[in-house]
Amino acid sequence: MAEELQTNTTMLTDVDETKTSSSANAPWYIINPDSGARLSWDMLSLIMVSYDLILLPLFAFDVAEATALEWIARLFWTFDMGLSCCTGFLLQNGIVECDHRAILYRYLRTWFLPDLVIVGSDWLGFFFLSSEQGLGQLGVGKVARLTRITRAVRFLRLLRLLRMQNVLANLTERIQSDIVGLALYIFKLLILLAVVLHYAACTWWAVGIQETAEQTWVKESMYSERRVESQYLVCLQWAASQFVGGMAQFNAVSDLERFYTVGTNTAAFIVTLMIAGTFTAGLTKRYLMDDHGARRLATLKSYLRQNRVSQKLAVKICRNAKHAVSGDLTEADVEILSTITEPLKIQLHVEMHSRFLQRHPLFADLLHNRSVFDRLIREVCHEAVGMWHVACSSTIFELGEEPKEPKAYVAGAGDTLEYTDASGALVLLKERQWIAEQALWTAWTHQGTLSVISNCNVAVIYAKRFRSICKKLKKHRREKWILIARYAKEFLMELNSEPDTSDVWDHSSRCEASA
Repeated sequence: MAEELQTNTTMLTDVDETKTSSSANAPWYIINPDSGARLSWDMLSLIMVSYDLILLPLFAFDVAEATALEWIARLFWTFDMGLSCCTGFLLQNGIVECDHRAILYRYLRTWFLPDLVIVGSDWLGFFFLSSEQGLGQLGVGKVARLTRITRAVRFLRLLRLLRMQNVLANLTERIQSDIVGLALYIFKLLILLAVVLHYAACTWWAVGIQETAEQTWVKESMYSERRVESQYLVCLQWAASQFVGGMAQFNAVSDLERFYTVGTNTAAFIVTLMIAGTFTAGLTKRYLMDDHGARRLATLKSYLRQNRVSQKLAVKICRNAKHAVSGDLTEADVEILSTITEPLKIQLHVEMHSRFLQRHPLFADLLHNRSVFDRLIREVCHEAVGMWHVACSSTIFELGEEPKEPKAYVAGAGDTLEYTDASGALVLLKERQWIAEQALWTAWTHQGTLSVISNCNVAVIYAKRFRSICKKLKKHRREKWILIARYAKEFLMELNSEPDTSDVWDHSSRCEASA
């Protein structure tokens, strides 16, 4: 072959890496807010709040709470105070704060006082009502009134609904599917409507059983003698009729009932408008997201038509652009990624790009010894590796091309790339197979043509950036640089010994030896 290729020994060192989380040095009792245990506890807290949300208004029907459930709720919220004192929290830069003093200070400034009032009043009410001596000093009427006051105080539990907003946001962040997200969005609106109907129905019954000389709808219909199920269902029917504008079975009789009916009708009108508006806004937002790509393609077609581009070339351009718009998103398409912190970007790139490197013998060694080469891996994945989304019938490079920006390529999933060498032989590239790795280690002229036979993703390693990283590594971490330099030397020696050159390089034997 041509003159012997020399090893390019320009290498790099690791840059100092900002810690992405303080949880690594956290005490054993500190709980990460994103851990599975904490998420499970948050799910239970959501269930407990839902239990209070449903049960508390039912006290208007004198529904007795199950003792076991009452104790479970009381103990759960008591233990929740303790867990809140040892659960880390996210800072604005995405770092998890695990310092116990900072956690306690934040809890004392936010939810400690409401939790103390809610849990303390619950325990005080329990101890007083369970004291035979305390009850013996009161009459039956005062005991009943005290019971009602205790139940009314329990409505303070609903203050936790404000706290549940963060829990719901934390859970919905883990939903990646747009369809599932839209379904959950609609489900939350239905739950909101059901809760409003539930409270309107229970309040309608509470208004009707007021002990007054004035006639009420309960006295007139004699529903006080019915079963609780019938009482609740007729009230729920009345509440639903206020939202749809229909006629209720029982109309208001007293002035208080008329006042409440007017207020409910007004609130029902406002809530209906809010739900309809929110639902329509969600669907419109989804439509605009889908329509954005279509409008961009229409603009491109108008541009090509005005400039009299040939139909054959226009079809190729539109096909490529359509794949770029409707296919996988690139990092440039997601504008909000520019707002996240640099440490989180590094974590994202390592997770995305390292999977394309693990079939390579050198990078397989580096990833296997992650504790030693962690900084190097992070810098390579963050600065030197990128993703291309290429459309069918595209050509990545051609025979005899000397790229101004040399790059190595790694095939994505499926049989999507096809390589044609100088003799015209076709090679169908496998998943994670490397192409033009020679460009990383020396000046290289492509020995064939790489074509795309199906829409796919291709990982790209930029040679100049990789060499710059290696150059810094040689200067500051020479003991780590030696491993890379040894591989480069062996690679070029083997390349020089090959009688026929090709951009496709088989690493299977090397990977087995590395393993």
